[in-house]
Amino acid sequence: MSESMSIAQIERQNAGQQAVVRTVMNLQRAGYQNASAEGVEQLTKQFKPLQDMRALLEVYNNGIDAITGDADATDQERIAAYGELRNFIMPQYEQLAEQLAAEMTQRRQQLHNDVFGAPEHSSPSASPADKNTAALSYRDAVYRLQDATPEELDKAAAIAEATGDRALMRAVGVVADMRGDSEHVQRFLAHAGAKATERYEARNALPKGSTVDSLIAGFEPPRVHRGALAPSPIAMDIKRSREAQQAAGEAAMFRS
Repeated sequence: MSESMSIAQIERQNAGQQAVVRTVMNLQRAGYQNASAEGVEQLTKQFKPLQDMRALLEVYNNGIDAITGDADATDQERIAAYGELRNFIMPQYEQLAEQLAAEMTQRRQQLHNDVFGAPEHSSPSASPADKNTAALSYRDAVYRLQDATPEELDKAAAIAEATGDRALMRAVGVVADMRGDSEHVQRFLAHAGAKATERYEARNALPKGSTVDSLIAGFEPPRVHRGALAPSPIAMDIKRSREAQQAAGEAAMFRS
């Protein structure tokens, strides 16, 4: 550790990396399967509010460095400056947190609809009536299967495979998904194709509920101890050097 840097300064220099580590730990405790530094970086690339939250954390830490870098300020002035910094940063963080939660919920729902929503009629020349019939057939199949036993669900999947009934197969998939029945979901995806599988995996890779809260909490600008606002060693060295130069200049102006 550099003698001219405090422990608090070194921690703030590594604040971005520490925030990622903290976030991964939060996500692991929340049971998120993709809890890793790489997973957090992927989410950052996908969601602008998360990018902005991480940038805001850097602004916050730079602001604290500016406070501790002013060795001429009194304790009360540093406390007041810290209060102003928090009042400036936290409303932005809270707004970004709301945006991130909303965007993740919307993206997850969109991916879910892409995979399990009412199927469109396969023919490009299908009339509105044909499309409406396809949607009704799907909803009817879902209602019929919602209370099905595993054996009945398996039988419905076999019938769908034998007859090429896409609506029935998708109904099997969505009912299985609601139950956490991965076997029948994978059976549906095998017929739905690579695009549906990709979107299904993308949906599952997104945090939801408490895992979104854990992600957001990982990048919250942390409160500091009162003592952490004390002037940094560098600031004190500069102040002492300035005072020594001033004293030497004053001494040179007068007779001893």
